[in-house]
Amino acid sequence: MNSLIAYPENNNFSSALNRLLQIAVKVLPVILLAALLIFLLAPEAAVQERDEDINHHLEKEIASSLQQDLIYDFYERRDYLPLWVADSRLTEAGEEVYNIISQAKKYGLNPRDYNYNKINDLWLGLRYQNPDEFPPAQAAELEIMITEGLVNLTGDLARGRLNPDSYTRRVASLGIAPEVSLVLSAARAGEDLEQALNNIQPRHPQYQKLLEINRAVQREEKNLTREEKNILAANLEKWRWPQDNSPGTSERHIYVNLPSYTAQVYEGSEVVLDMKTIIGRRAHPTPEMNKNLTHLTLSPRWYMPRSIALREHLPKIKEDQDHLDRGGYRVYEQDDSGRFVEVDPDEINWEEKDSSNFNYYLWQDAGPDNALGRVVFRFPNQQGIFLHDTPDRHLFNLDARAESSGCIRVDKPMELARYLLQDQASWDLEKMNEKIRERQETTIYINNPIPIHLSYFTAGVRQNGELKFYDDIYNRMSDLINALERLED
Repeated sequence: MNSLIAYPENNNFSSALNRLLQIAVKVLPVILLAALLIFLLAPEAAVQERDEDINHHLEKEIASSLQQDLIYDFYERRDYLPLWVADSRLTEAGEEVYNIISQAKKYGLNPRDYNYNKINDLWLGLRYQNPDEFPPAQAAELEIMITEGLVNLTGDLARGRLNPDSYTRRVASLGIAPEVSLVLSAARAGEDLEQALNNIQPRHPQYQKLLEINRAVQREEKNLTREEKNILAANLEKWRWPQDNSPGTSERHIYVNLPSYTAQVYEGSEVVLDMKTIIGRRAHPTPEMNKNLTHLTLSPRWYMPRSIALREHLPKIKEDQDHLDRGGYRVYEQDDSGRFVEVDPDEINWEEKDSSNFNYYLWQDAGPDNALGRVVFRFPNQQGIFLHDTPDRHLFNLDARAESSGCIRVDKPMELARYLLQDQASWDLEKMNEKIRERQETTIYINNPIPIHLSYFTAGVRQNGELKFYDDIYNRMSDLINALERLED
């Protein structure tokens, strides 16, 4: 008789196994989920740790940078996050800066001045590494290297490479903070960085045209000799030097370039009046300055400067006293009250007069022979320089016109007078000519004083777009050219 026999041991095992399977079914998903989270979050944690490491190194690099004062605020606002470097590559902004630095010659500058070689050396050694192997310390170093290069480039474009007074290399300082802030802010906002750099450069049409020609030279679309390239670079450099009220800061202005013997009235980028000039001789050079032309005088008398009276006229008077009558000159002296009193020249012993005892003033009457001509244009300055007409019209036919004692003669004085008084209806050409015919000295203050710039550039662009080089009349550019050449050695 068969019967079923129960085995307690087997029943206990089955029960335990069932309980274990039930537990496993509940716990296994949790374990798998935890494993999955660890798998997914581990790289993120590693990236976060790496970013914190880069930020730490970046903060150290900034602290040791010579440009700390210029870049600290920029990175502090970014919580020390790099802008140019990410993982094992340059960001889009980083690529843009690198390309701008590598093409610095189009500005007449040298890429190596902006860490180009150092950036290349470091970048080439890192770019093919696995992101996980990209050393945070070197990533931070590359970031600051690019930033310093951009800051130096910004300073050189905005203020020039050299100190104007000493021709020594200018060092980045807080003086360029406004321009640096503008450029870095544009980069942070993802704006066109090259346009930002264009905005900090001189806006004068002459500078912009020279810059475009330099770019054409770099593209090998225009050929220049090495000497011409050096002259062009020196003129671009000088345009960048900071000046109060410099050319281009005003849309409407008079631009006098001494080496080209020209004066031009600009309205924006358009030349509305183009004139020939006669400037100071080499022995009596016309100075550079930026002033405001405030008034003009019709039928002016010429109050001769003492230096000219002693140098040019006293010897002629000693030789022939009739020189005074022929030139229409009157002799004055100051009395004790400070009034000017006319003196009879016959009462003066001219032979005894020299620089030690010549206490007289020579004034020339208005008229066709007056050295100032029909009109003089004044812009107050300590050197006593002004623009004026001249009876010696034949001098405008010369190519080289350094023939004056320092002031500037213009070949279209009445056209300039009409332009300056165009909004003053009571002073039309007929009224001005009337005062001139009457030889009646008349001073007129213009309603809108106009900036006037006496400048010195030996490279310029004519109205037809032709590049022209001018003689360095006063030898003011040779030292600058030599100083820039030394920077390239």
